[in-house]
Amino acid sequence: MKNKKQILVLDGKNKQLNRLRRLIKEMCEHAEVLCTTDPEEAYRITFCRNIELIFVRVFMEQRYDDSRIRFIEQIRQKEETAFVPIIVITTDEVNVQHFLGELHCFGIMEPQFDQNYAKELIGMALKFRKHMVERKFAYFKSGGILKCVPISDILYIEHHKKYAMVNTYTERFCITNCSATDTIQKFGNYDFMVCAKGVVVNMRCVTGIDLKQHKLFFADRLIPFGQIYYKNICAYLEQVGIV
Repeated sequence: MKNKKQILVLDGKNKQLNRLRRLIKEMCEHAEVLCTTDPEEAYRITFCRNIELIFVRVFMEQRYDDSRIRFIEQIRQKEETAFVPIIVITTDEVNVQHFLGELHCFGIMEPQFDQNYAKELIGMALKFRKHMVERKFAYFKSGGILKCVPISDILYIEHHKKYAMVNTYTERFCITNCSATDTIQKFGNYDFMVCAKGVVVNMRCVTGIDLKQHKLFFADRLIPFGQIYYKNICAYLEQVGIV
């Protein structure tokens, strides 16, 4: 079976939700549609699952409740979800530019959406997400700027109490609010591992390993690894068929 696309719908309990769910299933047979009416639950789902597309229903008659707008803002502020396509479902014509501009939503649909338009918009959104994943870039927030770095260019990341230093082939830059555990989770599908306290290395960039001297070599630098991480290094080498 193909991997299921995971799509989140933050909506109310209404007929439009069922219609949207049927349309998604028609377009993506293996899609898993996760529905909730609670923005806080939607936020938790987004960071527990590999969500590829988000729908958010914004109600005109509930202007006093901006929790759904805050949900979109929170999603956009996290580098791991900053580029997940969000489609807003609303009849609000006044704030269209706010949705598309400031909140960087992918598109807007009316609750009584035209099926052909919806199919085209959803199809483009899913292709956009697939394109971003295939490019294998990582996104880091550095000094208010969102930096885009090929994962294959990341050599290692040094984590300190209040900041971390990302080292690539061509540059070195500082990021905040990032622990070694966060980095390992972020790159769970790649060969990143802890080799010393607070130091996470990209094993695919290692050009040589001195097991006696406990050193990892890169193109123009070396990183010592601690005794307690020796077994992890050897286990990795066994896994890739070197030892």
